[in-house]
Amino acid sequence: MPLLASLFIGIAGQFATFLATYMAKKTAMGVAASAVLAVIIGSLLVGMRACINALSGILSPASGGLASHFVIGLGMFIPAHAVQFLGCMLATWSACVLYKWQAKGLDWFVKAT
Repeated sequence: MPLLASLFIGIAGQFATFLATYMAKKTAMGVAASAVLAVIIGSLLVGMRACINALSGILSPASGGLASHFVIGLGMFIPAHAVQFLGCMLATWSACVLYKWQAKGLDWFVKAT
């Protein structure tokens, strides 16, 4: 009888060890996947900010970027409200892409855990 009890205790201990390692690996993979997704989204936002800052520096005639006559010439063909409209379109598109990435990342996290 003690032999049978030790057998059952050993089997239960091995099963508990297996479950603990499985859950730890699954949780670690979920955390790693969400961290990678956060880094990707953060780098996207930083890259977009750098691109917008660079473009605004080039187009500003006060900063010595493009010649002021060129900017005035562009103003003849591009309406004044086009910049705000394009900025709104870019912000909306970026928000949609970010939402898709977050939804996909949440799906990956749920599948990993």
